[in-house]
Amino acid sequence: MSPEKLATKIGIPLLILTRLSRRADRCYVSFYMAKKSGAKRTIDAPNQELKGIQAWILRNILQNIEVHNSCHGFVKGRGIKTNAKQHLDKKYVCRLDLKDFFPSIDVTRVKQVFENYTNNPSSAEILARLCTFQSYLPQGAVTSPALSNIVFIECDKSIEDVCGAKRIIYTRYADDLTFSSNNRVRIFKTISSVKEIIHENGFQINNGKTQFFGGKGPIRVTGVNLNPGYLSIGRRRKRELRASLHNLIIKESGHVNINKTLGMLSFLRDIEPTNYDNTIKYLNKLKTQKRPS
Repeated sequence: MSPEKLATKIGIPLLILTRLSRRADRCYVSFYMAKKSGAKRTIDAPNQELKGIQAWILRNILQNIEVHNSCHGFVKGRGIKTNAKQHLDKKYVCRLDLKDFFPSIDVTRVKQVFENYTNNPSSAEILARLCTFQSYLPQGAVTSPALSNIVFIECDKSIEDVCGAKRIIYTRYADDLTFSSNNRVRIFKTISSVKEIIHENGFQINNGKTQFFGGKGPIRVTGVNLNPGYLSIGRRRKRELRASLHNLIIKESGHVNINKTLGMLSFLRDIEPTNYDNTIKYLNKLKTQKRPS
């Protein structure tokens, strides 16, 4: 696909598209968001003009590129639930976290993705610059999650090959890699090989976030509890949700975070549909109690 054809498809004159790609770094606003750990995450957000073009690239190019079947993050039809479900009824689970995942993916890797798609280095250069900030994937661009999944395909394949040979289940949700098995020794040996593959592919592991579950205690994968035979959001979360609903409906408390409560209801509906139905019945009961007699 030539640059001229690319510009026509996007609906922007080539001169303007090229100029925008060269000054794309000026189209971002950077700010910080707090993590649960208390640390700060840098968000590089594009302006509306660039965001619109990135949305076009996502819909018309990136979503047409198939990612590895072990990938569950930012993939249509997959998600947190499908990721966790793969590891049900396994005795041992290990989770690895990739350090600075997006910043680890530079413009050269991004350009290769687009060159494979367009078969044109000039078009690939334009697209890569439109999707990167200061030569790396920005946390805040709508194209970054899809591009990271595509860049990581070869690494996913190599990890899956090692895990398949050892009968280890492997899934990945963004920068969160999960491995499970019923054999403790086998999983530890496999993780050692996986770490080598990750480093060979130019990524780093955040050792401080490595987790191993086995024996007693709950097993959690991407925020979902793995109970024997079924998935759960956990007893504590369900108690907190019911308490929030009670405070909101009965006490009419202004301190309830409504967005968080609605988000937890949605999470419960996805992970535990039956429990969600019971919670809705509880909610309706609260509303009935609140009605004036």
